[in-house]
Amino acid sequence: MLLNIILCLIVLSILVGGIYIVFFRKRTDYTAPPEIDPYNYNYLKLTIKNDIAATIRLRPEDLNLNEFETKKQKKQIDELKKNLKVCISGDTGAKAYVMDYISSILQQKRGISDTTINKCIPFDDESRLSTEQKFFILLQWYENTYGGDALAIMIRSNGFDHLRNERLYVDDADISSLYHEKQCLLQLTFTDKIKILSQMVYQDIYGHGCVDKIRTMNIDGFSIGVSGIPSDMFTSTGEELAKYLQSHKEGLRFSYDSVWIMLNGRQIYLSCLGTHSEKELKRVCKNLYRYNASKNLSANAGYLTNDMKDGSRIAAARPPVSDSWVAICRKHSSGMSVSLEEQIQGENADKIRDLIKSLVRGEQTLAVTGGQACGKTTMIRNLMSEIRPTYTIRVQESIFELWLRKVLPDRNIITLKQTDLISGQAIIDFTRKLDSDVIVLGEIAEPAVAAGLVQTTQTGGSFTMFSHHGLTVKKLLAWFRNALLRFSGFSNEKIAMEQAVEAIPFDLHMKGNKWSGERFCERLTEIVPCNDGSDYPYRENKIFEYDRRKKAFTILNRISPDREAIILDNLTDEEADIYRKVFEGITYNEGNLRRSA
Repeated sequence: MLLNIILCLIVLSILVGGIYIVFFRKRTDYTAPPEIDPYNYNYLKLTIKNDIAATIRLRPEDLNLNEFETKKQKKQIDELKKNLKVCISGDTGAKAYVMDYISSILQQKRGISDTTINKCIPFDDESRLSTEQKFFILLQWYENTYGGDALAIMIRSNGFDHLRNERLYVDDADISSLYHEKQCLLQLTFTDKIKILSQMVYQDIYGHGCVDKIRTMNIDGFSIGVSGIPSDMFTSTGEELAKYLQSHKEGLRFSYDSVWIMLNGRQIYLSCLGTHSEKELKRVCKNLYRYNASKNLSANAGYLTNDMKDGSRIAAARPPVSDSWVAICRKHSSGMSVSLEEQIQGENADKIRDLIKSLVRGEQTLAVTGGQACGKTTMIRNLMSEIRPTYTIRVQESIFELWLRKVLPDRNIITLKQTDLISGQAIIDFTRKLDSDVIVLGEIAEPAVAAGLVQTTQTGGSFTMFSHHGLTVKKLLAWFRNALLRFSGFSNEKIAMEQAVEAIPFDLHMKGNKWSGERFCERLTEIVPCNDGSDYPYRENKIFEYDRRKKAFTILNRISPDREAIILDNLTDEEADIYRKVFEGITYNEGNLRRSA
């Protein structure tokens, strides 16, 4: 009896539940999944990445092809793998291969044509274009005419290199205004459009993000992550963020939206560009330093310097060493086309060039000094062209920057680079065994290398050239004195200074004006040892100086007689005549020499 009652209750419950579901429960309309737009940029980017990944995983042996086709497919896959691996290293050929491959996928597999490409990037509707899209469209248009000078021309011709509110910048309003002005002139072909689309897809998947195209331009360099608020700075409450926004009416800008370029020695802020996320900033930084890197950035090894395949120098850092992920690129290749005539200009510039050439031909050790980005590397590269072709040249650098074999491919040149296991001092010692006539030290920043230089001038080749960041003769020699005291066993400061003075007879000082972009050779100073038993270790003989306002060089004094005799002894008769004409009508005045304690 009890069992029957329980069964009836169960049946009744099921019946009531069914009636409720059918008649009383609120119905929900069925929503079909949204259709995927095959021309959406982000969707295209994802599918291309998957297409290339599938191609790499493909095994031609499993496709039932004949032997010829199997080998052909395998060769194509291997070629794609190789170029994908090195395209981020500064290899322009590998990048072009990958971009062509992306372009072919877009057109052959993804249906991108002249009639559909505007669905990916709205080239036909200015109002729908983002600021970055406008920037890269404009850059492509300028590149069609000016090649690698496109970015520099775009900035100069539109006044973006002029100070505005004491700053140099290109913002969203500048790009929008320029695009609107140039829109009727753009006349982009399908080839231009597919190149822009392929470039944007490439830089977002494999390349260096928003700086990928910039990196190939003829500029001095660029920086990312160096301004704005580090993304983890506001970690407590919203009160701190609210206070910041109240004091910064222009809004919050994070470090991952920070892009700067260096053009003619001046930093220009491209606030119109950015990586837009901390993840993307990290990816770009890692890609920039990766080429042949001896280590990876980590919390324990938070900074490094490296070079790219095209000779660019990369300096990168990450927290906790720096307050955010940063990468700075110096493109020393941009100065390879700058001649000595272009570098030294102004009234009496011809005499100054002849004098500097005479110092090189006269086999004088020369220090090229100055601050950062003032033209030191370019000057040394130009002076190398004046060395007699029969002389061998041996170069020691911490990072490959001079690339003398590119400039002088028919000369006897060996360039050596210090590594984590091989010190600069060891490299200098090794150069003495390489039939060295001229020893060049790229940039002396380590005291051990400075001590090695002094030893080299006493026992090495004919003469030496090097660059250094010393801003005055006094600071230059004091730095070398301290290096000798630390690494060469000297205990007497006076003797160490005398060794430094004997090693460096000339200081050619370069200077750059950060707000005007002007770079010039400011002075040439002869360092004359004092052998009169006085407390003064040396005297400064300023040979010439440059007045940047008058844009004129003035020769102030002749080189000291003893040093001049050595120079003339190493010159041919014709070269000696040129040297004498430089100082025609000028006599050596010992009273012009300035003593230094």
